[in-house]
Amino acid sequence: MKKVIALFIIFVCVGSALSAQIKMAAAGGGALFDMSFGNGGKAEESPYRLEVSENFTSFGAFGFIDLIYAEIDVYLAYGQLTRIWESNIPSTYGNGSRSGNSASFGFTLLGKYPIELSPFTIFPLLGIGYNFVLSYKLGTYEEDKPGDYSQFGFLGGVGMDFPLSDKYFLRAEGLLVIRLSSKYYNDLYNFSGAETTLGIGPRIKVAVGFHL
Repeated sequence: MKKVIALFIIFVCVGSALSAQIKMAAAGGGALFDMSFGNGGKAEESPYRLEVSENFTSFGAFGFIDLIYAEIDVYLAYGQLTRIWESNIPSTYGNGSRSGNSASFGFTLLGKYPIELSPFTIFPLLGIGYNFVLSYKLGTYEEDKPGDYSQFGFLGGVGMDFPLSDKYFLRAEGLLVIRLSSKYYNDLYNFSGAETTLGIGPRIKVAVGFHL
């Protein structure tokens, strides 16, 4: 939790420094949809092999502050996840899957470059984010330390603003998110041939904003 607080303070400091140099342009909020595939790990120590991956879909709400060349987002999301495992380790893992749900809080810092194409404004996006898992449950089993599944991520994509009036606008963004392995998967494997795998998937955001 201390790491998360420290990261959030860093994001606030960066945003404050940017806003000191660049006039805050807009703010708003809306809904997001997230998907991720493949995050997990695999290990092999002859003759044994174990592979685990997690897929999830989530919906949430977010708010944003726009600093013309940067965007800061904060969101809450809830969704379903499925863990899939394959193994030839006898009487321990076998093959199977289990589904459950999780809730998370996250924030992102995105650099952006607006390009005016009247009446639209489009902007490429590139940035970083952190997803802090608040709860994590598979079947009837609830994780005692859900924060171990929290992750850093890298994001890239494109956004578009469409004016609704002189003050209000509709914003849509499509991002590809690459998620680094969580602490859980970094600590899980003790085979000599262990490696973790990245999660990857889209994030779609739609919001209504207003110019300040």
